[in-house]
Amino acid sequence: MNRFKILFTALFFPCFLLAQNPTPALRHEMGVSPFTVAWNNETINLPVVGKWYYRGYYNYHFSKFAWANSFGYGKNLINDENKECFGCYKGVGKMKEYVFDSGLRWLMGNKPGDRWVGFVELGTYFAHIRYTGFFDGPGNGLTLDKTAQVVGGYAQVGLSFAPTRRSSIFVLTNYHGGKDKFGKEKSTSLAYNILQFGIGFYPF
Repeated sequence: MNRFKILFTALFFPCFLLAQNPTPALRHEMGVSPFTVAWNNETINLPVVGKWYYRGYYNYHFSKFAWANSFGYGKNLINDENKECFGCYKGVGKMKEYVFDSGLRWLMGNKPGDRWVGFVELGTYFAHIRYTGFFDGPGNGLTLDKTAQVVGGYAQVGLSFAPTRRSSIFVLTNYHGGKDKFGKEKSTSLAYNILQFGIGFYPF
């Protein structure tokens, strides 16, 4: 009988300890997203293009919300052309951009065991955008060199999937709108990231 008690205790005591000490919530999420399909109104013909846009992010989770932060960098050649417009300017522009976002994310589904989580996020951003190039067209063509220091707001929606407890895969779409507050353009800046994928992990 004593041997049976010892065996029973050895088997079930660890389960008792786990029940008393549930797995702690993972609150810190980090990740990267290297590519996006987007348009910017800094371009002439507003083309929708795929861009190498290296975005790293950090999210701090609490309850059904998260404090979301990201920094993005892109340096791309844009085929800026409207094939349906005869006589319009066309050419290849070079876009260089730095974008910092910070906002509040609402998580639609964040209970233990939830593998699919939708989210809506609102926040503010700062961007440094430079667009340059020579474009064929009326007259002698157009040489463009626009630099903007933009402050504004953004909104995004997305869906995240957790293959494991410490990893995540997401897809999102977002819209940025602001004004050139500190540069020479003093113009409105708009950007729409139509589709963006990324991967993340929860270190602790």
